[in-house]
Amino acid sequence: MSKPTTREIAAASDALQKVGLFMRTFLQPTPLGYINAHVDLFQLRASLIEEEFLEFLEAKNKLDQLDALCDLLYVAAGGFITCGFRMKEFKVFATAKPFARAVAEARRAFVVQPCESGLRSHVSSLTLTTIRSGHAMFPKFNGAFNAVHDNNMAKAWTKEELIHKPEGAIAIKCSLDIERCYVVMSSMKKVIKPPGFKKVDLQPFL
Repeated sequence: MSKPTTREIAAASDALQKVGLFMRTFLQPTPLGYINAHVDLFQLRASLIEEEFLEFLEAKNKLDQLDALCDLLYVAAGGFITCGFRMKEFKVFATAKPFARAVAEARRAFVVQPCESGLRSHVSSLTLTTIRSGHAMFPKFNGAFNAVHDNNMAKAWTKEELIHKPEGAIAIKCSLDIERCYVVMSSMKKVIKPPGFKKVDLQPFL
């Protein structure tokens, strides 16, 4: 594995920070250390990654590929955080230690940990490699990823919209803003999009 550039390291750090912000805003745990990880959420992360990976495989054009890769990076970074692999733990971005070596240490730590939900086979390699390489796949990938992040941050619901909440879903009040202040989640804790939610347009980033 070649040594990444400073730009790649910064991009990976930025991706983790943005996804961490989304997770905290939408009331998802961001544990520090595998021992504190929420095992009950591993299956959700595995299904999200599998869903986006399949969308990439089924993409019909470059726009669909870009959309799927942005989403794949997003959910992979979320898997990284959900499992407790945070920047402080491996000092990936805070020290001069080569990024490739830090990733290798994270991978080894992941492999030796028991995983009751079978997340290891779905997530480990995909998470660790996507975070590093995703931003280099397209010339304007950073802009596309940021657009996806901004769009994801718009998934909060208003009080009036809650009448459209799917059966079995739960609504929890958060402090996102005055009007859109509810997070709606499925029984698996997946964040549900509000009525009228529009998919981000990534055409400008091709």
